[in-house]
Amino acid sequence: MPFINTTTNVSMSRKQKDLIDAGLREAISIIPRERAELLMVNFNDASSMALAGDKIEPCAMVEIKLLARIAAETDNSLLEKLMEATTEVISRVLLIKPERIYVAFIGSPMWGAAGVNIENGLL
Repeated sequence: MPFINTTTNVSMSRKQKDLIDAGLREAISIIPRERAELLMVNFNDASSMALAGDKIEPCAMVEIKLLARIAAETDNSLLEKLMEATTEVISRVLLIKPERIYVAFIGSPMWGAAGVNIENGLL
């Protein structure tokens, strides 16, 4: 049940959001035990963002939130592949230079859905 939050200073159309969503759903399958049908995404577009003091040139911050145990059990090479795939889709769809796209992995000790710890139900 990963969650990917993308914040960018670029205004995004519905089509761009759909293309990124599709690309992220494909990319998340790189991580064992993560399923595209459980991926939740959020877009914060047209944000007031600056990178290195530049507020004009497009940039993005992507947070990939995973259950901490799954992140810890996942080989770093797979996390790097997910980071590369995420950067590629954001860059391609929004025309943002890869060096202006930051990706962070955030692990949560517990994750729930429908009021239930997912480790006791969905996983």
